[in-house]
Amino acid sequence: MGDPFYKERPSRLVKPGHSEVLNRRADQLEAEFSRVRWADFETAYGAADWVPLDLRFLMLGAHDQAMGSAHRLWCGLCHQHAYVSSAAEPALPWIIEALHSSDARLQVEVLDILLGILVCHDPNNPLLVRLFRRVADEAGFIASLTASPHEELASFAAEISAALRDQVEEQTAIQES
Repeated sequence: MGDPFYKERPSRLVKPGHSEVLNRRADQLEAEFSRVRWADFETAYGAADWVPLDLRFLMLGAHDQAMGSAHRLWCGLCHQHAYVSSAAEPALPWIIEALHSSDARLQVEVLDILLGILVCHDPNNPLLVRLFRRVADEAGFIASLTASPHEELASFAAEISAALRDQVEEQTAIQES
């Protein structure tokens, strides 16, 4: 299928980007994106060759570009919270970095990606187990977002925190039986 978003993705990166922290790492991030063999991964739409383009907009673009890319990544990586693609694994570290370096509105969009990964969790699927563990590593930070005055952000953070707790409890019960 190729790149399903080629018509809606901006043709160029608008600078400065939404995050001063990420702007300082621009050259390093570009190099990191290029080291992944994206052709080895899939999205809900097929080949993952478009994922680094949207990671670039998420991390380094102006706020509106980052918001659009978060939506496109949500569509391709955890499609409608029903399917998690293999490309989610190499993309996840940057998605988490964006969570730490963005404003509340963009954090909501990033948390929606993480929630999609969590609701698809299957303890028998090694990819989903690895992704769950990586998201679980962020449990403390995500829990801290539940105190945000931004209502939607606090709500998403609470939902993810609950999903993490539920899945840990489920795994503990399975191991004890």
